[in-house]
Amino acid sequence: MLDCSGMADGDRAGLAMLRDSSAWIDVTRQDGVSRLVMFDGLTMDARWNTSSTGTEQARADLPACGSRVWLRAAADGPPGDDA
Repeated sequence: MLDCSGMADGDRAGLAMLRDSSAWIDVTRQDGVSRLVMFDGLTMDARWNTSSTGTEQARADLPACGSRVWLRAAADGPPGDDA
């Protein structure tokens, strides 16, 4: 649960799934408006250097932020290669 009532313009808070291809969802506050935003496609190379910063896939304005937002993520990925 994320309580965004104390967020100021420029703040972001959310949930990320990190791996060689990553995604995240967050609440972003800008110009007095809170938005729920989802990004995917953040990728890293074999040395874990960022090769793509991802693409915004969806956004939705939230009602006056004083309410709570529940974030949930699910992943089904095989174990990584430790070699």
